[in-house]
Amino acid sequence: MKQQAVKKIREEIEAETDEMTKLFGQQVIDIIESTNDFGQVLQEDKTLKACKKTMDDYAWEHKKGNRSCVAPKQAEDIIKTYYGINKTKESRSVIDIMDLL
Repeated sequence: MKQQAVKKIREEIEAETDEMTKLFGQQVIDIIESTNDFGQVLQEDKTLKACKKTMDDYAWEHKKGNRSCVAPKQAEDIIKTYYGINKTKESRSVIDIMDLL
């Protein structure tokens, strides 16, 4: 299932024309792979574009003047919240045998 989630995000990246969304998609994949949790990524209503819009909305709401920034930890939290990925899971260095099948 994790590999299906990664595949879905990769397909969304390939279909995307916006470079920032593509970079954002890679961050989503990195989170899935490091936590071994894919949350609700496979749900049809959970899209990379909509997740990025959530991030953009956060940046807009927290901007100062004409500038805004989303720190890496904040970005990770926004992604995990949007996709329902467990926020307490840390990166694992153990390989799950099921991911190799």
